[in-house]
Amino acid sequence: MKLISFIYLLAILFCRCGLEPQAGGSTNTCNARITGSLFDKEGTAAQHTQVKCIRADYIPGVSNDTLVRFTYTDHSGNYTFEHVDSGTYVISAVDTLNLSRWCTYGVMVDSQKVDLPSAVLDAPGRIRIDITGSTLTTDGFFYIQGTTIRTSLAGNNSDGSITLDSIPYGVIPAIKYARTPGISQQIVRDSVAVKASETATIYNIDWRFTRILRLNTTASGAGITSNVTGFPVLLRFSAENFNFNEVVPDGSDLQFKRNDNRTLQHEIERWNLSSGRAEVWVTVDTIFGNDSLQSISMYWGNPKFSSVTKPKNAFDTLNGFQGVWHLNDVSGDSIQDASPNRFIGISPDTATPGVTDGIIGLCRSFDGVNDYITMPNTADSKLDFPEDGYFSISAWVYVDSFDNVYRTIMTKGYEQYFLQLSYFPGDKPLWQFSVFRKSDNWNMSHISAIKNQWVFLTGVRQGTAQFLYCNGELVAATSATYPQGVSRDTTNDFTIGRFLKEATFPEKFGFCFFKGKIDEVRISSMAYSSDWIRLCFMNQRSDDKLVSYK
Repeated sequence: MKLISFIYLLAILFCRCGLEPQAGGSTNTCNARITGSLFDKEGTAAQHTQVKCIRADYIPGVSNDTLVRFTYTDHSGNYTFEHVDSGTYVISAVDTLNLSRWCTYGVMVDSQKVDLPSAVLDAPGRIRIDITGSTLTTDGFFYIQGTTIRTSLAGNNSDGSITLDSIPYGVIPAIKYARTPGISQQIVRDSVAVKASETATIYNIDWRFTRILRLNTTASGAGITSNVTGFPVLLRFSAENFNFNEVVPDGSDLQFKRNDNRTLQHEIERWNLSSGRAEVWVTVDTIFGNDSLQSISMYWGNPKFSSVTKPKNAFDTLNGFQGVWHLNDVSGDSIQDASPNRFIGISPDTATPGVTDGIIGLCRSFDGVNDYITMPNTADSKLDFPEDGYFSISAWVYVDSFDNVYRTIMTKGYEQYFLQLSYFPGDKPLWQFSVFRKSDNWNMSHISAIKNQWVFLTGVRQGTAQFLYCNGELVAATSATYPQGVSRDTTNDFTIGRFLKEATFPEKFGFCFFKGKIDEVRISSMAYSSDWIRLCFMNQRSDDKLVSYK
């Protein structure tokens, strides 16, 4: 009789070990132990709480439910699982009276004891999955692997959504979808954060990956106090903050959304898969001043999206953009205008600026001898602003020396408006913004120039008022006038890197070819505010202060 009892106990032990679902590479040592302790939010031991130990590859409704092990906490809130096979597990708990919950994922078990940190039970949350426009078939189900949580797609989506209920708070490694009987698994969304008593909504489920991009305008971030509208936010991606293997090779499956899931317009300036570098512009309708909680969502991982209509232009004329040249075009190519006006720039073969690294991706390098870019047919265009009109011009510039030669950054003619490196007045290097008026001719605003570093210059004309900004700071709120009895001339095409006609004041000093690097040239029909200009600088500088990548 004793022999029979002994054999019976061995059989029970063998069966208990065999209950665990097998994963590749695991061994059935059956001598490991998992322990832990649970408390409620008040710090009281969570007594008689049900705790489950489930293999991480368990699929609810498909795997054998007898493989789910459970136990209960003792009067001190402690729990133990004995004789656990090597592998990866999910440990979850529920207080069957108040339904508070807890869960931890990716518990690695070898042949030794695993002591989990003490944990706190809290109210469960929910996950709402918006299936509007989804390509998923209705014969499948959503689930969280390694748990008993699942819901079928068929018959549960009358409002265009599916809900996973009673979800323990925390970050869910992945929400998955499978077709009955559990084949063709696919990840719907990675890393889903669930808060106690709240509902997390998953949109755009045909995109596998998503990321929250936080916009910080407080003093610790971009440091602006007022709201800014229609603003193109620069996003920089590298191998350090983005996995380029998760997106289609040209980045065309990217999407950006507001918190209400409305699509944001975007433009890919550069997407270089081989170097793992990319720059993308996303237009946000309103960026709130002194705010650290605003965010937008980025989606990728949907190859089918490449055939879908893409968002509109990120630099819309409705937001004032009349010309935007990133200057990242391949050497010899036309210089593309990112605005809808499409004022495309050209250079003669012998005067084409070189391509080099800029402050934002690639830029153009000018030799100071004959390099320049001109935009044909822009003399009488939206770049031709009326006298005492409202407009802004800006560019990033870099010079490595001062040689007492005037250098033109951008211009619509010497007798209309320009931005340049000047030596007048005072024979010292100056960044200078000049607007020409019929009555008093040149209205010049200037500040001491800086070499051997990138500088962000912005000139603003607001009726009869004129402002110059350097690196996002207002440096000149007045302008000196130089009447010479000269007429206003609006017949010049817009150019970057030289005057089309020789400059004649304060003396005749030529076409003023630029020597150095120029990046991100813009012309707007709006007189930008100080906060707008500061936000540009703080976002576009190499150590971006606006965007954080969560």
